[in-house]
Amino acid sequence: LTGIAWETPSLYAAMDVLCLPSHREGFPNVVLEAAAMQLPVVASDVPGVVDALQDGRTGTLVPVRDPAALTAALARYAEDPALRASHGARGRAWVLERFTQERIWAALDHYYRGLEAEPRQVLHVVTVPMTLEFMAGQAAFMRERNVSLSFVSSAGREQQAFAEREKVHVHSVEMSRRITPLRDLLSIVRLLRVIRRTRPAIVHAHTPKAGLVGM
Repeated sequence: LTGIAWETPSLYAAMDVLCLPSHREGFPNVVLEAAAMQLPVVASDVPGVVDALQDGRTGTLVPVRDPAALTAALARYAEDPALRASHGARGRAWVLERFTQERIWAALDHYYRGLEAEPRQVLHVVTVPMTLEFMAGQAAFMRERNVSLSFVSSAGREQQAFAEREKVHVHSVEMSRRITPLRDLLSIVRLLRVIRRTRPAIVHAHTPKAGLVGM
């Protein structure tokens, strides 16, 4: 096992197909990354995944907890190089058309302005600091549009590195990915203190636990 790896192109280049048999997902960036590398994807038919994969065009969706369907989908790609190439090419074209960072950020800016005429400050809330890396570059993009971003995450070495590189403030609020009622209540209180202190126009929560605490 490689553990956490951010330099992934060489890993994708060694693959013929990506398999994501999740029981639940938020929005799986790994599916878009694989598609950008012209890989077909076999994944579970769950919320989030269905928005990142076009069944029968860029990959194959299978029912959750259905090992037979998963095996059959993987075998189909293993036995058909032309199908792998076709779905991989369509996947890359779809990602470049719909999911470039600039397109997503511009859509976010538009959405923010639909909620607040002048969203001067937006507070992003994530559970673990590793998730901050998925927003690299966004602060500079929004800064050019007079929107200031700040962030909340649990403490960790990635947090400080992100803050320094992106020139943003990251507040520390301990959160756990598990359901822990007492700790979650403390997280709510601490997040409320950050919100009262910073007074953002919009709070944008990115992960299930951060969304629960943020609400």
